[in-house]
Amino acid sequence: MVQELVTTCGIKEGMAYSKNPNLPRVRMKAVSLVRKGWSIIRAARYFGFSHGALINWLKKAPRDGRLTIPTEDSSAKHHPSQWLMFFIVFAVGFTIRSIFIRLKRG
Repeated sequence: MVQELVTTCGIKEGMAYSKNPNLPRVRMKAVSLVRKGWSIIRAARYFGFSHGALINWLKKAPRDGRLTIPTEDSSAKHHPSQWLMFFIVFAVGFTIRSIFIRLKRG
């Protein structure tokens, strides 16, 4: 069932959040306007993006003459239960360690 949905919707694992092929170039144009003296808010309004997104692009934008800021993969890097198990193991290990230390001290 899931495989059918994946193939019929055209969704692939590791897919970017946007399929627009021009978006990386538009991001770089917005960044270049800010670097030329436009305010971040003015450039964001001109292109129709949030100023927060433009601030993030300014941090990621290359200064070596490339014309694009590539779209990043939007898939999760870790499953939430992986972190939960890590914290449980850490907390239990910490508790057991403190009990042994207290027992050694008498």
